[in-house]
Amino acid sequence: MSEHLVPVDGSELWETDEHVATSATVSTTLASVSAWSWSFNGVGDAPDGPDWLYANPQGDALEVGYQVSVHVFALKYVEYQLARGGDRQRVSGVDAFEQIPDEADEMMKAQEDQYDLHEWWVDITANGVDSEGGPATASGSLLVRIYANYDLSRDKLKEAVGARR
Repeated sequence: MSEHLVPVDGSELWETDEHVATSATVSTTLASVSAWSWSFNGVGDAPDGPDWLYANPQGDALEVGYQVSVHVFALKYVEYQLARGGDRQRVSGVDAFEQIPDEADEMMKAQEDQYDLHEWWVDITANGVDSEGGPATASGSLLVRIYANYDLSRDKLKEAVGARR
């Protein structure tokens, strides 16, 4: 008998918004699992093995999930002016809104990441025994997706502009 993962190879395991943590459980047709192995392989420009994706072995099952992170679709920069009509200043990084000085008079622009979706193939292997007690392996690749949600940065920019008027 051919052993396989549940859901089966090539399936989508889950999809989520960057601001919503999620997880799903993978099992196998093995009678029991002695060890799991996995890797997160980015599709396109998505990075391999990012910190925000995880796998947690739970005996004969494997939990695969996403922990909310500001690094998935990082804020590139925020521009502001210290005085109306003055030179624009720019702060960069995921914490750009927190870097803006209190004396900033005008918020000008927030530049987001250029992507609206990142995908990863999770390559999973389960080693254990089959229903007849012999050594067996089940493996496959499952797809996970994270969509960008730029509403949070938009709302932060609106709030920052409103606070300075």
